[in-house]
Amino acid sequence: CGVGRPGLGLTEIRRSFDEAERALTLTEQIWDGTRSSFFGDLSLSKLLLNVQDHRHLQGFCQDWLSDILSYDAQNHSDLLLTMSVYFGNNGNMAATAKQLNVHRNTLVYRLNRIAEITQLDMDDADVQLNLHLAIKAYQLLEALNLQE
Repeated sequence: CGVGRPGLGLTEIRRSFDEAERALTLTEQIWDGTRSSFFGDLSLSKLLLNVQDHRHLQGFCQDWLSDILSYDAQNHSDLLLTMSVYFGNNGNMAATAKQLNVHRNTLVYRLNRIAEITQLDMDDADVQLNLHLAIKAYQLLEALNLQE
């Protein structure tokens, strides 16, 4: 189901209804309608979907994630998932280790391995932002079967 932002009065209720419809449509496109989505939570997905040529998103993902994707494919590892969960938990090591069901030392090893493979400064906020955005774009393209 789609959920819009709260509103008072007919105008705001109509806006909330329209937002709920847009959230539902986007949810059906991305997750086959298998989950509820709040309009405000979909802002990044909406922004990414508005890129006219999906090849630009694919190129961005390739620029930032190709080393990790190749490593995961060759080694049957989950470094992309590790990064996704890590960023999703705002860098909280304990929460990430718990969600991944791994020991904290395993998580530290994986994050160090990611830094080695990518040759990126994982403490740089811009690097983190670009990696997180690339992961979100990659997941969106995968969900929509647009990843080449």
